[in-house]
Amino acid sequence: MTNSKFIFLPPLLISILLFTTSNLKIGNLFNTFFNVAFYPFTSPLRDFKTYYQLQSSTIKNLPNTNKQNREQKVFIAHLVRENEILKQSLKDSKIESNLKNNYQEVLPIKVTGNTGKIVATSSQPLDKLKSGMPVVNGNILLGLVTEINQNIINIISLEDDLFPPLDLKGASGPEGVYRHHNGIPQLVNVPSQTPIILGDFVLTNPTDLIPANLLVGKVSKIITAPQDPLQKGEVTLYDSFSNNPENIVIILKP
Repeated sequence: MTNSKFIFLPPLLISILLFTTSNLKIGNLFNTFFNVAFYPFTSPLRDFKTYYQLQSSTIKNLPNTNKQNREQKVFIAHLVRENEILKQSLKDSKIESNLKNNYQEVLPIKVTGNTGKIVATSSQPLDKLKSGMPVVNGNILLGLVTEINQNIINIISLEDDLFPPLDLKGASGPEGVYRHHNGIPQLVNVPSQTPIILGDFVLTNPTDLIPANLLVGKVSKIITAPQDPLQKGEVTLYDSFSNNPENIVIILKP
């Protein structure tokens, strides 16, 4: 009976017994015994204490961590922006170098919209820009500059019904005017003495701002009778902003 009572000693008595025996010569033996015997109970408590301390430390440091993360994000965003500017500058320099054989001076641009209103930016100064200057991809005409607003360049595309009349010629000789009517590019006002020829390339005539022989497109359909005094035909554009062309420049000096 006494043995069974000893087995169910209250925890307080067990603690006293552990403290007392630890001060005796045989204390180390008892410590080892009780550590092994009660390990299943004490180990989870120790683990919980360690986990709690780690979590507390993490929570205390959370404001500093969030601040550091924000600073890192800002710094990374700055690096990304600087890298993109550098890449664009290098690309613009390469494009400019390649086109110097064709034109005296060009301004490389980056188009930021290709539907509706066309806008563009450049890594170079815009002080030489003028309204009416041609926007090209190589020797392919894409549109004209309409307005310069601070660092933004507004462009009207050949695909726009509001595109102004532009003097053009066919490679075989006929001359007329370009217009975009009801969504269709056209070559109009061509005298019947030099009729439109199906499949003929359509090119620019020179002006103060536009060089000769920029490629506009190709005659794809004749929509007037041969006897009509003024003929017109549909034109398939050789390229357009909707095709997302690369290496776009504005010709500053033909």
